Amino acid sequence: MKRHPVLTRSICVLVLLCCVAGLAACKKKAAKPAVTNKPKVAQVAPPTWPLTGLPAPDHAVTKRRPLSVKIENLKAARPQTGVNSADIVYETMVEGGITRFNCLFDSSVPVTVGPVRSARLSDLWVVPQYRGLFFYSGSNSEVNSGLKTRNMTKLNYDKASSIYHRISGRSAPHNLYLTLSKAYDKAKALGVETTSTAQPGPAFGALPSDETTTAATTIAIPFSPLTHAAWTWDSASGRYLRTTDGQVHVDMATGKQLWATNVVVMWATYTTATKLDPAGNPTYDITLGGTGKAAIFRNGVRIDGAWTATKNTPPVFTDAAGKKILLEPGRTWFEVPETKVIVTSN
Repeated sequence: MKRHPVLTRSICVLVLLCCVAGLAACKKKAAKPAVTNKPKVAQVAPPTWPLTGLPAPDHAVTKRRPLSVKIENLKAARPQTGVNSADIVYETMVEGGITRFNCLFDSSVPVTVGPVRSARLSDLWVVPQYRGLFFYSGSNSEVNSGLKTRNMTKLNYDKASSIYHRISGRSAPHNLYLTLSKAYDKAKALGVETTSTAQPGPAFGALPSDETTTAATTIAIPFSPLTHAAWTWDSASGRYLRTTDGQVHVDMATGKQLWATNVVVMWATYTTATKLDPAGNPTYDITLGGTGKAAIFRNGVRIDGAWTATKNTPPVFTDAAGKKILLEPGRTWFEVPETKVIVTSN
């Protein structure tokens, strides 16, 4: 059957118009794609160890509480074991003109540390400031009362004796050591919380170019006529190396000289405590809260300023202009002499 020519042309025109309309619609849709609101991903800072400012393997491990160990520094106790693994060391004077260490282990936990000795009133400041788990052996009644008040008695030799041991070759009391590698497991077994949601530490960062500094490659700290601590800057390693009473001070675990990335001198007020030691010497309460004079040694230079701390927060350092003094990422020794002690450097 033959179609009428006009009808045929009309059908062709209609088909062509449909095709054109379809193409226009496709182009219109392609020109205005659907807009989706993608949520912004929060940037998470890389994990760092709270007590050193150095990279950590993950964020979870940075929440664990550091292990605070009271370590002896009498001549009969040297060389000590494991001190070079501590992120932070506090050296304070105790009775008789000798000093003792409070070593805080976090980023590195050695198998064994020691010799472990008795607690002092200064530990009532240091340990809570860093949310530490405290390991020690014994305390006098005044110190013990404070430790109980602050709930710091659960991991001492009496309560966690299975991870303490005595070594041969040294006489008591200089032979008590701690198997630190088992410390976290023991704490959990005793029902002690081993993590903290907010783990405090020093402030770390680069040394500003406008910071007022003086060259300081040697540091001398005469705690008393019986105890002299000294540090020498070694530019090759970027470390301060320690001598005690004129002798190179080494770690028995490695045979290497004790070292620190930062040496911070915090002058503090020493007051005579009510209890004497067994030899009749006065013991001290050292005020590590409030404010005091400080000198920060890093990168071979000295920065003078002040420290400020509370019962539950570690010290913050500021220079003469009130600007925060940052530490070099790494290990830090806090030297805490009496306010009258003259510390020299050059």
